[in-house]
Amino acid sequence: MTFDPRLTPMRPDLAAAHLKGKVEAARFVEGTLREVVDAQAPVRRSPSPDAAYETEALKGERVTVYETTEEGWSWGQLESDGYVGWLPANALAARYG
Repeated sequence: MTFDPRLTPMRPDLAAAHLKGKVEAARFVEGTLREVVDAQAPVRRSPSPDAAYETEALKGERVTVYETTEEGWSWGQLESDGYVGWLPANALAARYG
């Protein structure tokens, strides 16, 4: 089975828990729901401001975050269109309600 990396939260080192048994990864994690608090947040292919731009997330959009780095990047999947990528962690906040 082939998975689109733009739409599937999986990497060799980490994947979403719901993919366990379907894909290979070193570890599987449950995501944490976050919400975009900036007017817009870029979704990039890798955790760098110079990385390829995949799409953008708009204020209020929900994101399931699977990893946040010490460098200030969160890797997750947008709820609206399913895109997976890296967002600036400071553009996200815990979702309430």
